[in-house]
Amino acid sequence: YLTQAMSHRFCLVAPGDWSSTHKTTEAIALGARGGCIPVFVIPASDISGRVSATQIQAMLPYTRWLDYCSIGFFVDEHVARHHFQNVLLQLANVSDQIAQEKLRMLRHVRDAFVFRSSSSLAVPSAAEFILAEACDLAHRTSSSIAPAKHVGGDFASCTLFRE
Repeated sequence: YLTQAMSHRFCLVAPGDWSSTHKTTEAIALGARGGCIPVFVIPASDISGRVSATQIQAMLPYTRWLDYCSIGFFVDEHVARHHFQNVLLQLANVSDQIAQEKLRMLRHVRDAFVFRSSSSLAVPSAAEFILAEACDLAHRTSSSIAPAKHVGGDFASCTLFRE
């Protein structure tokens, strides 16, 4: 499986039983090693079938500092099910420059998604990033500080085949 995933330019990250899935971490780790660039399938958030930034932010970790457009693409579930040929055409037209930049950014964020027994505050891995997110949330909750701003805007710049 890993050999196959490393040999493809893109990998589909579809939600499983839960919208948040271990496949997100797997795809980011693979991309960081020079494998595939994640294409996140997002369930439609409303009857219009549009993917909302709020839904992406609820589904994916670290959205207060990680702009997912810098590391991958989004496609809503309806488009993935009914218009995937169009998505494939768009992906085929992604330039080498854009692909290389996304792979570079995947390498940059890798540590937030993988665990290492030798991690520390100076050289963090996923455990330290997760604890930092929990501490930030606890601090904001106990201090009545406004929710953290999320980066990435409306994600329209990296959503494929918008109807």
